[in-house]
Amino acid sequence: MISAPMKTGLLAVSALGLIVAIISPAVAVLAVLTAAAFAGGFSLCLLYNPKSPDPIASLNDERHSGRIEWEDVPIQTHLVIKIGYGLFSLVEDQKGAPLINRVAGIGDQLSRKLGFDVPYIPIKVDLSLEPNSYRIVMGRMVLAENMVWPGEVLAINHGDADSMVDGRPCKDPTFGMHAVWIHADSQDHAIGAGYLVVDSVTVIAAHLKDVVERNAAKLFGIDDATKLLDNLKKSAPQLVESLLPEALSLDAITAVCRDLLAEKIPLKDFRRISIAMSVASSLHSETASKVEVVRQQIADLIVQTMVPDSLPLPIMTVDASIEGLVVRSLKAGEGASYPIDPLLVQNIIEAVNAGIQALPPEARNVALITSPVVRRSLSALLKPRFPDLSVLSYLELPEDKPIEVHAKIGAPRSSHRVAVTNGNQI
Repeated sequence: MISAPMKTGLLAVSALGLIVAIISPAVAVLAVLTAAAFAGGFSLCLLYNPKSPDPIASLNDERHSGRIEWEDVPIQTHLVIKIGYGLFSLVEDQKGAPLINRVAGIGDQLSRKLGFDVPYIPIKVDLSLEPNSYRIVMGRMVLAENMVWPGEVLAINHGDADSMVDGRPCKDPTFGMHAVWIHADSQDHAIGAGYLVVDSVTVIAAHLKDVVERNAAKLFGIDDATKLLDNLKKSAPQLVESLLPEALSLDAITAVCRDLLAEKIPLKDFRRISIAMSVASSLHSETASKVEVVRQQIADLIVQTMVPDSLPLPIMTVDASIEGLVVRSLKAGEGASYPIDPLLVQNIIEAVNAGIQALPPEARNVALITSPVVRRSLSALLKPRFPDLSVLSYLELPEDKPIEVHAKIGAPRSSHRVAVTNGNQI
C-alpha cells in the first residue's frame, strides 16, 4: 500500500518530466531516463521492503493478543483468608504475625485429625472489605465471613454468665453463642462475671477450624487420594494392588473418601478404610451402596469420633412407621430430586429439632439411629438443617458400645404427624 506522501512525490516527478519535455526535447530524453531510474528504484523498495500494516489486521492481532487462554486462568480450589486493612496488624511481621502463626498451626492440627494433608491457607489483605471484616473463601465461593476488633476481646456467654457487660453485642461465629466485644481493660471483669474471653486471633482461628472441618470433602481431591494410596503402599502393597485398578478406580476411591468426610468421618485409619472398600467393591457397583458397606465395616471408628470409649453414645431413634413412610416416598419418587413428601419432611425436621432441644448439655453430640434402607436419605435430608447431627444405621452401632436413648421420633397411625417421646417410653 502506497502512502499519501509517496503518491504526491510521484505526481510531482511526472509533472516535472512533462514540463521539461515541452521546453527541450533533448533534455526530455535525460528526464525520461532519470524518471525511469527513479521509478525502478522505488519499485524495488516496494518489492523488498515489508508492506505497511493493514489497520484491520492490526486490530484483529491486538484483540487476539488480549484473548485469555486456559493456561492463563488461575485454578483456585484451596482456601484463602481475606482480611480488611484494619486487621493488617494481625499479619504484620513487626508484631509477630500472630494470625499467620495460628493458621499454620491449625493446618497441621487438621491434617492429623482429618487424615489427609490440608493445604497451606494463605492470608491476603482485600481493600474491598470492611476494615475489620474477614472472609474465608474457596475459589470464588465465600464459605464464611465475620468481623473482629484487634484492640478488643470477645466475651462469650456460654450459659454461666450472671451479669451483663457493656460492649458491641454479637454472636460467636463458630458456635452461635451470644457474645460482646469489650475493651481489653474489661477482660478481668468479664471473666469474673462468667464469660469466656478470647482475642480476635482466636476468634478467626476457631472459625477457620470449624469451616475447614465442615468443608473437608470439598478440599479432598484425586491428588489427595493418590498420596494416601502411595503412603499405604509402603506398608501394605498387596492391599493397594488389590484395590487398583481391578476393584476400584481412583475416581471411585476419591468419591468414597469424600462421602465419608462429608459426614465427619476422618481418613486417619486409611488401612481399615481401604480394607472396607475392598469388601464393598465385591458387593456393589454404585458408589452410594459402597459407602454404606464401608461405614458398616468401620462402625467403631465412626462412633469413636462422636464420644470417648468410656462414655455411652446418646441416641434418638426413628419409629418404624416413619421409616415406612420414607421408604414408600423413595419408591414412589425414584429418580426425583426431592422424592420425600414435603409435609413429611417438615414434620420430621420439627420432631428432630424438638428432640435435640430437649437433650441435656452432656448429650448434645447425639446420633439419630435408623434402618440401613433410609439412613442415607435421612442424612441428606437433615444435614443442611442439623450439620452436627450424625445419622447412623443400627448396623453401624458396635455391639459392645453402651447407648442412652433420649428421644424417639414416632407417628400415630391415623396421622403423618411426627411426635417426640422420652427415651423411657420407648
